[in-house]
Amino acid sequence: MIISLCIVVMNRTNDLRVTLPETIKAAKKSPPVEIVVLNYDSKDDLDEYIKTVDYPITYAKSPNHKFFSISHSRNCAVKASHGDYIVVQDADILLKEHTVQEWRKYIEDYKPVWMCEEGRFIDHIHYGGRLPVVKREEFIKTGGYDERFNLCGPEDKDFCMRMYRRGGKYLAYSRHLIDEIHTRQERKIQNLDKEKYEKMIPKNEPHKVQMTKYLMQLAMREIYLENNEKGMLVANKGKQWGQL
Repeated sequence: MIISLCIVVMNRTNDLRVTLPETIKAAKKSPPVEIVVLNYDSKDDLDEYIKTVDYPITYAKSPNHKFFSISHSRNCAVKASHGDYIVVQDADILLKEHTVQEWRKYIEDYKPVWMCEEGRFIDHIHYGGRLPVVKREEFIKTGGYDERFNLCGPEDKDFCMRMYRRGGKYLAYSRHLIDEIHTRQERKIQNLDKEKYEKMIPKNEPHKVQMTKYLMQLAMREIYLENNEKGMLVANKGKQWGQL
């Protein structure tokens, strides 16, 4: 059974330099593991860095993007993968050395359709969280991430609620299996179409409020509410999605 770790990078190679070596350690601890790195029109030195990595990377490119789209980029990374299970991993996520080993044990012992980090509730249901671990075929059947989510926010929440409604066997894995490096807020939002969302900033104090993850969540919340109200089971219906 191959596990594919799918990582998206857009001008965040400095983050990847910190996290990828730890991801590789985790991969080597429990082979076979495919590491997918998607270059989402990154203008930094990602190409050069990947050439120095001592691990067989599945390296894909999605060019011609002025701004970052969190859902489209993740879908592209998954479509470039080949594993039986996929993990959607951001460039700033740190895996522990035994993380993939633990995921594999859960999968082999319990045969879940999907897993997520424990301790995160969505609408009073104990499902949700970052780093979903999903059967690749089920990810494809469910339409991946809704590509209307182009900012960070409730895209994981939306995906997890869709998986919950579909009824596949779920497991929560320990939150201690993953960590996150600190990245300044301005770095996190540098690739987003911030001007489009200026209306989310309160007019009475624009000098104090910047585009934060909270404001991104507000901007994207209507899509989540709409999908949840409809009980949507498949995203991106009738559309070409995850296209490089």
